[in-house]
Amino acid sequence: MKKLLVPTDFSAPAENAANYAVELACILEADLVLCHAIPSQEAAPTPSQLAWPMLNEQQLRDETEGSLIAAVNQLLEGGCHNQKTYCPKISFHYDEGKVADVIEKFVKELVPELVVMGLTGAGHLVQLALGSNSKRMIDVASSPVLYIPFSASFVPYRKIIFASDLQSDNLDALRHLVGIARPFGAEILVYHVSNYKTRSLEEQHQLDRDFQDTVIAKLEYKHVKYYNVWHDNVDSALEWMRNQEGVDLLAMVHRRHNLIGRLLHGSHTQKSSRLTSIPLLVYQTSNK
Repeated sequence: MKKLLVPTDFSAPAENAANYAVELACILEADLVLCHAIPSQEAAPTPSQLAWPMLNEQQLRDETEGSLIAAVNQLLEGGCHNQKTYCPKISFHYDEGKVADVIEKFVKELVPELVVMGLTGAGHLVQLALGSNSKRMIDVASSPVLYIPFSASFVPYRKIIFASDLQSDNLDALRHLVGIARPFGAEILVYHVSNYKTRSLEEQHQLDRDFQDTVIAKLEYKHVKYYNVWHDNVDSALEWMRNQEGVDLLAMVHRRHNLIGRLLHGSHTQKSSRLTSIPLLVYQTSNK
């Protein structure tokens, strides 16, 4: 059975991501697993610890379990309606440790289809328990991670953009993405940004043909279209992609020092762009 793993620190952005995940799970016919990282008692005080002063380890675990049970009940009451063809089962896990480490532990144990996490309003990852540690998820996650902006509400996917670097491992990511798009009948637009100053037209056309033959042709999904975009500024090209009408999801494969950093830690203009309202699906090079 498919699973979506949803980390939570019980904040409003995390709650929004969980509500989004329930709606997505109904369409994908997947179950949900909430997970929470209890801050290590040896670590420096965090906002989560300050919210639970003077609690011993067992009390902290009891409080965590009570909060997770309440979160599960709230999701069951609000996210599963009679008109849904599938109503996901919702469970939870928790452990002590750093957020990224705890999430990765449950990823390895549960093998979810997706990890679904929250973003705050300006492209920052959720703070509090999902604070700076969660930024590590971009580098260390062994499962695809879907980041949900705080302003985003779930809508059925109709148009998905995949920003490609034309590497062979894009095939694994796109196959996974097709599995998400297919239940919606969503269109996947694969864009590659080329710079005319660094690559000739003939060279790019050959790369385009190779990518079409080795990746796009193997997807067995008729709603995939590939386009090469000539632009000398990648940030501007990404903004153009995001600002297209009706874009419901932006996806890409993460490599160190690639476009993810531009999207999440770029200029003030980028942080205020429409990325703040479009979910971002990040694949690692090892994701299948």
